[in-house]
Amino acid sequence: MLDLSILYLTNLLNEDGTFLDGYGSGDVEVPFDIKPSDFLKYAEIDLECKNEHRMINALSNIKRAVDCQIDSLLFSFGLLDLSKNKHWYFAYKSEILNKLGVISPRIIKKINKNRNLLEHEYMKPGNEQVEDSYDVANLFLLYTDKYL
Repeated sequence: MLDLSILYLTNLLNEDGTFLDGYGSGDVEVPFDIKPSDFLKYAEIDLECKNEHRMINALSNIKRAVDCQIDSLLFSFGLLDLSKNKHWYFAYKSEILNKLGVISPRIIKKINKNRNLLEHEYMKPGNEQVEDSYDVANLFLLYTDKYL
């Protein structure tokens, strides 16, 4: 279990040489060429296609949207470099954000599970499964944009 008190978070940031001195004004400009909303647009295009592999591509882009949003959130809290240096995995990043009060990992856990079944078990995702994942990812992005 994580202890994300202010003291713990301060130590975590200081360990990486990062200092979070308060909230700024305006939008956070993340250092990514492709934004979470771009990946979600690609997924929507995939869903509208008629090709056989459209659900595979859509699910992959949905997962990329979620991953990119999580990394964007970590960036906004000054934790992205630390997460990269410490090789934080998806569940750990989600847990960190959840402890900070940003998200609930249960919201996005299914997307990660579905993507893992595709990538590691080579299971073709179903239409409803991917469409539900799209809706969850879209809601996740809309909800968490307020932190960016």
